[in-house]
Amino acid sequence: NISWRDADAFCRWLAKKLDVEVRLPTEAEWELAATGRAGKKYPWGDGWNKEAANSQESGGKISAVKSFVLNRSPSGAFDMVGNVWEWTQDKVTDKNGATDEQVEQALKGGEILRVVKGGSAGEKASQISAQARYQIPETTKAPTVGFRYVVVRKQ
Repeated sequence: NISWRDADAFCRWLAKKLDVEVRLPTEAEWELAATGRAGKKYPWGDGWNKEAANSQESGGKISAVKSFVLNRSPSGAFDMVGNVWEWTQDKVTDKNGATDEQVEQALKGGEILRVVKGGSAGEKASQISAQARYQIPETTKAPTVGFRYVVVRKQ
């Protein structure tokens, strides 16, 4: 239940506390963290494995991190696909699969749409992958949306 704005505020707070740059990942960074340079469909490879990711087929309930131990990316991150959608830094600059109604509704409210990645426990297996992408207003708070952050080392 965290909005993009809340996640961004957390990153800014943590950056100040640690005196380093902390931010949400870009969509490209998120995908790289999920699958590495190989660009596979899932962190574990290209074939679906219902034992590896949290989806409707595995019960559809959000679970604790590392509940699906096979869902470990080459970078060591767990649960990059399934479980909860994850906010990225990226704004939606075109429809990217959104319906006209979704875009129109967001624009009426002056909302900024942000990209979320990976899919959630509420999705069918066919909707979950490292390339899975959706767009929602940055003010959205939902139990199926979370975030990761990037710490940028000072040079």
